[in-house]
Amino acid sequence: MLQAFTKITPVDVTPGTQDSYVDVDCSSYIPEGATGVILRVHCASGANQAVYFRKNGSTDNYYHNMWQYGQFWASVGVDSNRIFECKVSTKSYSWVYLVGYTMGDVTFFTNGVDKTPGTTGSWQDVDCSSEAPGAVALMFHRYADNTILSLRMNGSTDNRLGDLYYQSGVGAIIGCDSNQICECYAESSNADLILIGYATGGVVMNINAVDVSLGTATTWLDIFVNAAARMAFIEVYSTGALEYGLRENGDSEDQHRDAYKVPYAMVGCDDSGYVEGYIETTGVDFYAVGYAIQPAPNIYFLFGANPVAGDAHYLKLDVEAVKQCWGYLPFSVGQIIDQAARYLQFGPGATPSLDGSYLPWIITAVPRIPKPITGAWYQRLSSVKKTI
Repeated sequence: MLQAFTKITPVDVTPGTQDSYVDVDCSSYIPEGATGVILRVHCASGANQAVYFRKNGSTDNYYHNMWQYGQFWASVGVDSNRIFECKVSTKSYSWVYLVGYTMGDVTFFTNGVDKTPGTTGSWQDVDCSSEAPGAVALMFHRYADNTILSLRMNGSTDNRLGDLYYQSGVGAIIGCDSNQICECYAESSNADLILIGYATGGVVMNINAVDVSLGTATTWLDIFVNAAARMAFIEVYSTGALEYGLRENGDSEDQHRDAYKVPYAMVGCDDSGYVEGYIETTGVDFYAVGYAIQPAPNIYFLFGANPVAGDAHYLKLDVEAVKQCWGYLPFSVGQIIDQAARYLQFGPGATPSLDGSYLPWIITAVPRIPKPITGAWYQRLSSVKKTI
């Protein structure tokens, strides 16, 4: 099972050309099979700047100003070549950073779907069941000009209503119920809520967001999200144009810009589930609407020869796949062999495995660091996914 949301060291991917859509090739920074990217966008000018991003091949064009000195996070799909499109009004003042990517359980549309409520001035159900079957989290772009456009999970009692002022493409991720319904509060018709993707797993979303606000201003402080969290989804709520920052715990990047007034952040956590936050004043609050998790690995076993009952055969563990996906081996080979040994009671023809997929006949298990496997057994097992 692939991790749905993964952090990376921020990379500046701001287009070098302004006032036109430019292909942004992320293939040097994200792995093959990635479905989307996570962006952090900020304006470094005393004047409002326009920015928009879309999946390569999309005809969407919600190009609009963003707040001067503001920042927000957003996600957007990539094509099979790991390309998305971006347009900025002034390349020296609009900055776009690649801070993560999505895989596996995360799907993006080529063109977004307008899910703006038809009724204003109250919380309304937003039914995404036809567009996002099986979803547990929904991803949006929001466009508004000095009007409220807030989100919450269906059944939540949260009631944070803050203007989006000169905001273009401000990202949001919010949980949905089992019928793929979330709720939206639109103050006026001068706003657009665009569904751009969804996640069917790899995340934990809170019905009511957890208050993780800071009590001390103008310094970076630890924020605990959850021990299992590998990326935090945080709604920022500000009483005005006040600075905030969020970063992975232990990072030294000192980036804090205005929140005006309800941006969302998608920020990597350390291995203990912490991020760091910065606020200009206590007029800025942080609410954890959910977090991404690191899935448990599926371990697959490959053999170098066709086993025969009564013979001894070496067990080859696909350590390379584990290390490639995790970045390290999260348990010892010996522990895995101990687990595999439990299945020695099954004779030739048995098909149990640690994850229910396939385990060939095991007679004697001896750990051996694997090398690329070819031959008949590779062909025999070619239909078995060897990823986690």
